[in-house]
Amino acid sequence: MGLDRLNQPKLAATYSQRALSLAQTAPAAFDRAVVQARLRDLGGAPAAAPAADPAAPVIINRQE
Repeated sequence: MGLDRLNQPKLAATYSQRALSLAQTAPAAFDRAVVQARLRDLGGAPAAAPAADPAAPVIINRQE
């Protein structure tokens, strides 16, 4: 992860958690197990939902 390499573990954990959360409702182009393992290494809980980032774009999936 790029943020890991930039010495930003908290931010890396936040984005990883968000990616896992979004991957629950939409196809993901990454290996979830790898992200979950990295979250454990970073000290983040993979099951926890990340706090909402007010600057992050909002994605709305409509089901019809």
